[in-house]
Amino acid sequence: MSDIEGHDDRILALLPEVLHPVLTKPKQDAFTEQYEGALLFVDVAGFSAVANQLQKLQNEAEGAESLSHHLNGYFTRLIQVVKRHHGDIIFFSGDAMMVAWKGAPLPVSCAACFRTGAALLSETPEYSFTLSDETTNNPITCTMKLHIGASGGVYHGLVVGGKGSVHLGKWKYLLGG
Repeated sequence: MSDIEGHDDRILALLPEVLHPVLTKPKQDAFTEQYEGALLFVDVAGFSAVANQLQKLQNEAEGAESLSHHLNGYFTRLIQVVKRHHGDIIFFSGDAMMVAWKGAPLPVSCAACFRTGAALLSETPEYSFTLSDETTNNPITCTMKLHIGASGGVYHGLVVGGKGSVHLGKWKYLLGG
């Protein structure tokens, strides 16, 4: 157990670091922050095409399970690279994730962000797997690739939600800048 309001450290490890202070002040419903930092947006391209292919080859339930398995495998590799470069994964959105670097001078944050983007593109540029077409027994290769965008500058973060809000204890972290 951690000393943060009784939350298990395993749960905290899954949350963006920006939300850790919220857990130390449970009565706080929202807060804003401004910081200099860098952001990396990582999108898995080809996801929709692979999903459509899986749906054609397998029944809907099997296709969804297979797609989830392969996407989780790819994201596991991506997350390992991000963590190695000390990025804070702010959120996942479908087949994409947003990663932040803050707390260091802007050139240091930007350098870490750009190094991570370069590492992702060189170490995990694509994820391919082969399926068997059950009607023809022909192998079909499915490939997902990365699209990455990076930015550095002044950002504004807003945490909304909270225990006393209409969101019933749900939190959302929004970024702008």
